[in-house]
Amino acid sequence: MEANVTFATPARINGKMLNGCTLRLSTIGDEEDSQAMAVDLGRPLVPLTSEMCLFSALTGISYDDMRTLSLANYVRIRAAYREVNAMRPTNPAEKPDASPARQTDAAQKAQPDTMQPSS
Repeated sequence: MEANVTFATPARINGKMLNGCTLRLSTIGDEEDSQAMAVDLGRPLVPLTSEMCLFSALTGISYDDMRTLSLANYVRIRAAYREVNAMRPTNPAEKPDASPARQTDAAQKAQPDTMQPSS
């Protein structure tokens, strides 16, 4: 899954003026790599740096070019990220807020623990 992002204003990316970009679905590896990149940049405690590193990987826009984007353009990339990576119910009758993160303790205990070794 991916999203086409239309910028609010054209942006210079890789030396070319562009009107938008494409953002792909994130993986857990992308999340991990973006944090490692933030550490390499000397900014491990700056959440925005980690996010920018992640968006750089997902769009192909270099970190340096990402830093030059207007806030209006950056917010559009952030919105596309949230849309592409949104948790959606697999059952159309299921409510969107029924994600595992919002289930009750009892409901979670009723589910088999896939991380436990079998006996």
